[in-house]
Amino acid sequence: MQQELAKLQLEIQRIQSSKSEIGDDGVSIGPVQAGSVRYSELRRQLDRMKEELLQSDATREDLKLKVQQQEKEMQTMQQRIDELTVSNTIKIIKNIILLILFSTLLYLEKYFGINATEG
Repeated sequence: MQQELAKLQLEIQRIQSSKSEIGDDGVSIGPVQAGSVRYSELRRQLDRMKEELLQSDATREDLKLKVQQQEKEMQTMQQRIDELTVSNTIKIIKNIILLILFSTLLYLEKYFGINATEG
């Protein structure tokens, strides 16, 4: 996008700075004078390129805003992932503790005849 923009700006500068140009047949097309067909043609070309430049700028701004919005969404998603990861870690730790407690109860019942579930 930047390359296209630079290319258009260079083309505009080239058109504005040229006094006369050599045509495809090697013959001078003539000087650019106000009111001439050549002047009108170059003016239309310049106006068209300016319009393309404005459209490119508008598109670039739209894309910039879209990128900013997506970055915000990514941050929000990353925060949510972090929250879910912590939550999942807590659940895993809780399950491990419950497994240890249950194993301890089974051990006590098996080897000592203690039934911890009875009050």
